[in-house]
Amino acid sequence: MHNHAFKHAAGTTDEAKKYLLSDGVYFAEVGRKTIFLDLHADKYQAIDRSRFRALSSLYAGSTSEPAEAPTNAQQKLLDTLVTRGLLTTNQRDGRLVQQIQHQAARRHLLPDANAASWLRRTALLARLFYVAARSDGLLAKRPLRACIARVRAAKSTCSATPELPSWLPYFLHARYYYPADRICLRDSFLLMNVLLAHGVAADWVFGVQADPFAAHCWVQIGDLVINDDVERVARFTPILVV
Repeated sequence: MHNHAFKHAAGTTDEAKKYLLSDGVYFAEVGRKTIFLDLHADKYQAIDRSRFRALSSLYAGSTSEPAEAPTNAQQKLLDTLVTRGLLTTNQRDGRLVQQIQHQAARRHLLPDANAASWLRRTALLARLFYVAARSDGLLAKRPLRACIARVRAAKSTCSATPELPSWLPYFLHARYYYPADRICLRDSFLLMNVLLAHGVAADWVFGVQADPFAAHCWVQIGDLVINDDVERVARFTPILVV
């Protein structure tokens, strides 16, 4: 803390309110944990939720009373979070420490082998293999943050009120023909690329669980889950929405 910082009568200072989320870092409070997703490091980290919340008055933009100077224990934790790249005091690159909010899923789309004509199904299968191979190549060669940036750029040109393609239930069925493990990241990135190519601005949602830790992602439009079911995604707390 700077020596010239203005001291309040109660021994507090607004200079302490300077901590922000680092660029590319997101968090969610889940049970007794605060879980961080660091896109630059491509990993998750966690600390006790109570310890993270105890720092809330020290975050930039905090609406609480002017922050007291941090205790030694709090300062040590802050320094650790900064060293890990989770928090920053860089006002230019940082973001306010706020957990994302996202619409809860209430419905899910079912695959349908008969949702398109024979000719349309043939074209969709060819499209599936092409887009899937390209998506897998991007995931293999580029970090996740680059794939997310690509999706964000494409999404910015799409309609804000998308119309769901009538052939999408068949596409969900057809993706079982693609010879690859259907892990959530690959499946969701594939669907995002297909939907965005047709001007459909879906959400790519990343969620986490705690105790034990688990991470998952899915595609959602409004309250409709595209490639998962409501019961499963409800077990995860959103940490990032692209």
